[in-house]
Amino acid sequence: MTSIFLQEDLKEELEKVLGEVRLKDPNNTGKYTSIKIYEQVLPKIKIEYDRYDEEEEDQSEEPFPYIIIKLDSGKIVNEDEAVKVELLIATYDDDLQNQGHKDVLNIINKIYERFYKNPMLANKYFRVNDIDWVLQDDDMYPYYYGAMGMEFKVRMFKKEDRFA
Repeated sequence: MTSIFLQEDLKEELEKVLGEVRLKDPNNTGKYTSIKIYEQVLPKIKIEYDRYDEEEEDQSEEPFPYIIIKLDSGKIVNEDEAVKVELLIATYDDDLQNQGHKDVLNIINKIYERFYKNPMLANKYFRVNDIDWVLQDDDMYPYYYGAMGMEFKVRMFKKEDRFA
């Protein structure tokens, strides 16, 4: 299905666009890390149980900062498919100034700029309509969230003409 390829190609493009961006790493105080990009959902967290102590021990690291490329919905009309994509953005910033939303907005701006200047993706997909974005309403310090919505036209396949 071409929407799966769209998701994979969009991940590759976002890795290029955001490759040099470094944000605070919740796993290493004072260190910075690149943005992790996932398709559809976050990976599951592995939790180990001590069979004698009966306490959970979290063996995983926090995934922040990250973007999830979520295929939201699609519509097939003739040979084209319109695919709505949501980008769920999450960052971490433990600074007491509580301004982590600016990191989210900078990410949104970089992605917007990329697809506004050139709506083509991988010479196969074309961004159409508006680009929507939103920030979280609630204070979730030190975690900050936002989202972007885009729609891409995807060429599915050509109709076969049995008389040609």
